[in-house]
Amino acid sequence: MRLYYLENPENAAAQKILAAAAYVDVPLNTDTTTVHQYINTDEDYREYYDPAGEYPVLELEENDLNAGSPRASAGSNALSMGRINGSNNVIFGANAILRLIGRCDEADEHHVYGYTPFEASQVDMWINFSQDEIDAANAPYIQAQFVQKDIGGQKVPASAVGAVERVLAALEDVLTIRTFLVGERLSLADIAVAFSIQLVYRCNKKHSEELAKKYKAVYRHYNTVMRHPRIKEVMRKAGATLGPLR
Repeated sequence: MRLYYLENPENAAAQKILAAAAYVDVPLNTDTTTVHQYINTDEDYREYYDPAGEYPVLELEENDLNAGSPRASAGSNALSMGRINGSNNVIFGANAILRLIGRCDEADEHHVYGYTPFEASQVDMWINFSQDEIDAANAPYIQAQFVQKDIGGQKVPASAVGAVERVLAALEDVLTIRTFLVGERLSLADIAVAFSIQLVYRCNKKHSEELAKKYKAVYRHYNTVMRHPRIKEVMRKAGATLGPLR
């Protein structure tokens, strides 16, 4: 498997995939680009990789297509829906790729998708939450940082932080009484949420320190994930800075 992504120390979308792969011992080849465009406008890229021209994308070899849990039969085309226009074996979208990493054979012993179908659904629930709630609330700051090159979102209207606070307050209530989001050990749910919180902290210079102090359980959970030795090493290699943007 080969991951294509933008080389940027603030690229949490790609970093969460690399972190998950490192945590569960899934071998992952990488191919980075340093282009300064958020969207790839190349027609071939859109045809063969991501129709919206976005990163990251994962390209699979033929022997990857039937690997994973639950295990498919030898003749199965279980993952062939990842093909764009019937050509490459590709999956686009950071969370779709994250889910595939968690279903690889190597990930089985780590139980990052939980131990039961119920826990697996809870993991998916929190991955959805990371995108549909945290990232959605944080979207004005993400857009400012990566598209408008307004580092730290300092031109974003002050009222935008209200949506972020509402989501963090809800997450705070959950994490006040538990260490991990699903079960008793680190799962893909924790990785997805922590890396969305990384974007909250790194894209919002005006409010990130205040948010970390106010929502203490969220910050504790974030640190629990980010300080795991394998994940910490991924972030070190990426040149990423942890915690609020100062």
